Amino acid sequence: MSSFPAISGGIPTQSQDLVASIVFTVAYALLLLPAIWRLFSTRSRSIILIRPTIFCAAQAGAYALRAVVANGNDSEKVFEISEILLLAGFILICEPIPALLTRVIGKEGDGAFPSASRQLQRKGLAILRIALVIALILGVIAATDISSNESASTQASIKHYRTANACLVIGAMAGSAVVAVYVAMEGFITSRAVLWLVIQGVLIVITAAYKLENTLNPSDPYALKSKVVFYILNAAVQWCIGLWYFTFNLNDLFVDSSTLANGQAQTILPSYAIPPQYMGRGTGSAPSYPPPNMNANPNFEQNPKFGNGQV
Repeated sequence: MSSFPAISGGIPTQSQDLVASIVFTVAYALLLLPAIWRLFSTRSRSIILIRPTIFCAAQAGAYALRAVVANGNDSEKVFEISEILLLAGFILICEPIPALLTRVIGKEGDGAFPSASRQLQRKGLAILRIALVIALILGVIAATDISSNESASTQASIKHYRTANACLVIGAMAGSAVVAVYVAMEGFITSRAVLWLVIQGVLIVITAAYKLENTLNPSDPYALKSKVVFYILNAAVQWCIGLWYFTFNLNDLFVDSSTLANGQAQTILPSYAIPPQYMGRGTGSAPSYPPPNMNANPNFEQNPKFGNGQV
């Protein structure tokens, strides 16, 4: 196995990797506890959380396999499976970001806040999610080619796949950030949701940038320094990403657009989870659409009888 270059974290050895692999196996397994609690709680249950839950299970398995390899098992198949879980599993904690934004702005045809900008945002997020699926496929291909990468052509292909994988993730996060800025400016998410997105996005980009740098400038697979960096920027940071998904109730932070559009937020959500422009809805007197933007139309006039804008 030492005859081919490592994909993630170098070649596991007993002195350098056994203890760290066991620690992260346990750490990721413990994340499954809040994950299962969130999924079973009726208030926080969300299909979006299934991906991070699978990710935590996959990472626990990946580091368990690294521990097996570090303990003396030199099976290429075991190492290959651990690399697939490490590289491809990363996408499972990236895809929920555009998925959460899609929930906020609404899906095509749901009737929530139709507008030209909303249509553009929907299409943009759909493209970003497709890009992440492509990144997932490329990650799997790169990891499964380990056993045959002694040829120069295969090594070059692996490098291209991994570079594309990291670039697609960084691009998807950048695109999601642009959409998030517009959504926040329009008042569809609260400041808490914005802060959550910023922290999570930064953590994801840190790991993606590390993967890209490690691909473009590979280090000695047995170097202790490179393994320390791997366990900090890859294992530890991704653990924090997983924890961040389960620390907060995402159903409160990212309210479904149909809930806001129908004026139901006031009755089913805490006040901090409702964007200011929707406060007071659900009483029967509030309109079921966003308040008009008076500054956007110079011909906007106030109707004294109804109290709403008319042109």
